[in-house]
Amino acid sequence: MSFVPNLFKVMAHNPAYLQSSWQRVKTIMGPGLLDRKTKEMIAVAVSATNGCDYCVQAHTGALRAMGSTDGELVELMAVVDLFSGFNKMLEGLRVDNDFAR
Repeated sequence: MSFVPNLFKVMAHNPAYLQSSWQRVKTIMGPGLLDRKTKEMIAVAVSATNGCDYCVQAHTGALRAMGSTDGELVELMAVVDLFSGFNKMLEGLRVDNDFAR
């Protein structure tokens, strides 16, 4: 990265917090069983669901840099939309889980 994101500038007021957070980022977003693009898609989905515009923009930018198209991003957000709605309906109606058996 050619700049320090504001997220980390804010955390720098507590160096121990910044250090532990940066280590988590490297551990979780680094090489693992899931590829980086999948992790970035999850980051966008969770950030959109939580209403964090900062993170949506940051991780959408990362996905675009990895070659994601507008169509892929729309499909990603369609999945977020679908399951956000299902989640709210199921929570609101307190539908019993029939997969937990």
